[in-house]
Amino acid sequence: MVDPEGSPTVLGGTQQDEGIMSRESLIVSTLVELADNLVDSFDIINLLTVLSDRCVEALGVDAAGVLLASPGGELQLVASSSESMRVLELFQIQTNEGPCVDCYRSSAPVVNVALGEVN
Repeated sequence: MVDPEGSPTVLGGTQQDEGIMSRESLIVSTLVELADNLVDSFDIINLLTVLSDRCVEALGVDAAGVLLASPGGELQLVASSSESMRVLELFQIQTNEGPCVDCYRSSAPVVNVALGEVN
């Protein structure tokens, strides 16, 4: 359907509105799913894997991983949305460098920079 101004609509709203609603619905359903899993004998690895999978869906990224830091500051991989992300996260931990390690050390987001912009 097209409105008089020429922008496509989906069920009375714009396609952009539909995407936002889908993301909001996904986030709400994920929170409900995670809360349902928080029972006496829940599997924390399964819970964090579901969280990483839903982050991929909600954020439109290729993969996601969850690293946790021990009290001594040692990072450990606990969940990932794919095998390739698991390998990448393990490589970062082994070499003690990479965007996830940098983010943890600096307590600041690491933003993707085009390689052509790097000196």
